[in-house]
Amino acid sequence: MKKLFTSLFLFVLLLSFYTFPALAANVYDNENLLSASEKQLLEKRLQDIAETYNFDVAIVTVDSLNGKSAMEYADDYYDENGFGFGPDHDGLLFLLAMDSRDYWTSTSGYGIKAFTDYGIRYISDNVVGLLSEGEYYKAFDKYLDYVDMFLAEAATGTPFDTDHEVITSGDYLFLSLLTVAISAAIAFIVVGIMKSKMKTANKQRYALNYVKDGSFKVTSDKDLFLYTTTTKQKVESSSNSGGSSTHSSSSGNSHGGGGGKF
Repeated sequence: MKKLFTSLFLFVLLLSFYTFPALAANVYDNENLLSASEKQLLEKRLQDIAETYNFDVAIVTVDSLNGKSAMEYADDYYDENGFGFGPDHDGLLFLLAMDSRDYWTSTSGYGIKAFTDYGIRYISDNVVGLLSEGEYYKAFDKYLDYVDMFLAEAATGTPFDTDHEVITSGDYLFLSLLTVAISAAIAFIVVGIMKSKMKTANKQRYALNYVKDGSFKVTSDKDLFLYTTTTKQKVESSSNSGGSSTHSSSSGNSHGGGGGKF
């Protein structure tokens, strides 16, 4: 009996030294907006993003901001819960506050570079409608679609920004149709003008017949330069409306981000 007790004690002692790997479970649905299966699907997507890009993403829903702004709450939640990978805490947090209907994206480390102010506005504009309709799972799922797309683009070295905007297949089709329509309109107007000026002309067999007798008179002559060459050089401006605006959280860490109401 004593031998059995000693064995069990050693087994428990060995377990205490073993550290189980922590599973990423960065969906903190405090307001129960998601079903269990929806939460699992989102967590699986977060794990895939983390493994692919070494980038930490968290989704948080809360009832109240407890007197803080959405930006302050999201930044503090990110810092106090130790989100982010590496020394720069690379990642982002997407927050919903149900009582005030606020949403906010807080970025950190590499997230500040990958998700510029333009990028955060673009993503928010494309999911806020679903949030307003109460389609929270669809909104979060679509949000992660854009997170994946923006991280893939940032990995090329050129994140989406004001000088490198997102162009979807629908945008390409619209621009193509718009180009064709404008070209056709211009051609129609030009041809119409040319035709209107030809109303008094009668078709002649010989070109000389179009010249009125005695109408050609040389009254003066002068030299004209028919061609000139102009060289243009782009002047670089010091101002740049792109990039990410940053601020410091209450803990002193640097964050980017943006948000609004839904």
